[in-house]
Amino acid sequence: MKVLEIALQNAAISDHKALEAIAWTKSRPFADLRRAMLFLATTFGLWGFSFSLESNDIRSLLQSISIFPFTLGVTYLFFHFYASSDQSRQYS
Repeated sequence: MKVLEIALQNAAISDHKALEAIAWTKSRPFADLRRAMLFLATTFGLWGFSFSLESNDIRSLLQSISIFPFTLGVTYLFFHFYASSDQSRQYS
């Protein structure tokens, strides 16, 4: 948390270690993967449900809304694989 405060005070984050400290949380190893799967399942549920609707306007709306959880799911997948690729980190 202190790294984040210093970065916000300086208004620039240029140190690679500072970026890793901000991105890394002390959660369980597969927490990001679980979140990613939850968001992606929500995405495909909304997207699939939109095809059962007759109104094109509502269908387009649901497909547009499903972009947000898709983006979050892909981001959490990136965090999961980025964090697990560094073998020097210790899970607590």
